[in-house]
Amino acid sequence: MTQNRLDELIWAGLEELTFESDLTFRDPPNISPLAGKISNDGLVMDLAFNETSGDKAIDSAPDSENNEGKLRNGATYTNAGGTFGGVVTFDGIDDYIFVKDSSQLNLGIHAKKTISLWFKVEDKNSSVYQVLYEEGGNTRGLNLYIYRGRLYVGGWNNSSSESNWSGMFLSTDAIVSNRWHHAALVLNAIEGATTLQDNALIAYLDGIPFGTGRASQIWSHSDDIGIGGLNQKTKFHNADARSTGKNSLKGSIDAVQVYNRALRESEIAQLAQIQVTQENNIPTANNDSVDIIKNRAVTILAVDLLKNDSDPDEDSLTLVNVANASNGSAALDSNGNVIFIPASGFVGDASFEYAIADSRRRTSDGDS
Repeated sequence: MTQNRLDELIWAGLEELTFESDLTFRDPPNISPLAGKISNDGLVMDLAFNETSGDKAIDSAPDSENNEGKLRNGATYTNAGGTFGGVVTFDGIDDYIFVKDSSQLNLGIHAKKTISLWFKVEDKNSSVYQVLYEEGGNTRGLNLYIYRGRLYVGGWNNSSSESNWSGMFLSTDAIVSNRWHHAALVLNAIEGATTLQDNALIAYLDGIPFGTGRASQIWSHSDDIGIGGLNQKTKFHNADARSTGKNSLKGSIDAVQVYNRALRESEIAQLAQIQVTQENNIPTANNDSVDIIKNRAVTILAVDLLKNDSDPDEDSLTLVNVANASNGSAALDSNGNVIFIPASGFVGDASFEYAIADSRRRTSDGDS
């Protein structure tokens, strides 16, 4: 939240009301995932990426068959600081993490599965499919990827002798470049069923479900597992992909976990818990003006006051308070708009201060 001064309010008959509202505020850096205190039952892969060098990603899942990852083509460990610690960074060209075939991951039949991870993408609007996680190939599989500003969570099993599931790809545009997000895919199908079931595929972003769709269990799918890039084959919502090392993420990934059970919504929310200390960059506010009539109150719509302002983090801005009016009075009405009443007979300069908050409710003070 920032205190800003709207200077040069010009009152003289049908004169101009000008807002000098250069806006500045800054917040501390970094965002940190908190350890979700949920049961490890069914946890078959847990890649924390706490290594500092080398090309091996240790699997610490208690029920694992050692589903370790191997960094390929230049994928590197990076210290992201805070509670994140080590993460893996990908170049967006050919980096990926290789995970071998496993009966726990892709070789068996699975009706219940959860894939959970943290990611930060440098350019969410890229026209390149950026793989976060994929297992399986063009016939059967699951994946999470980013394409043209949207996060996709997908699944398919299009063998006509099985469920003939052509695929379901749930998507959201509620992601921001260069910000850590948590994503999760939950498959909660009926074991042994060869028909599709409603709401059996659930997609989450930052602990909140953003879509559900029809799905079935996944039969054995022998193409390997890729993290941060393609490992053999996968299927996108509008295309197939077949080249290992392609469709690499330009960004970072942390804390990849796979459960052979369908986590509840409350458990996903715990995995996605964060300590919000991420850098909240300085927004920009530009001057505004409005024509007014002498001795008449003016209503300044918050949406008009803020519409020419911008936030580099793409956070929404909200007007939350006004104070310290000179040559008149200012207050917020019940709709959050500013009511300014000039002093009786006043002609000249007037001003008031206002406060804003971004959508993450981060605050700081300043004057302009």
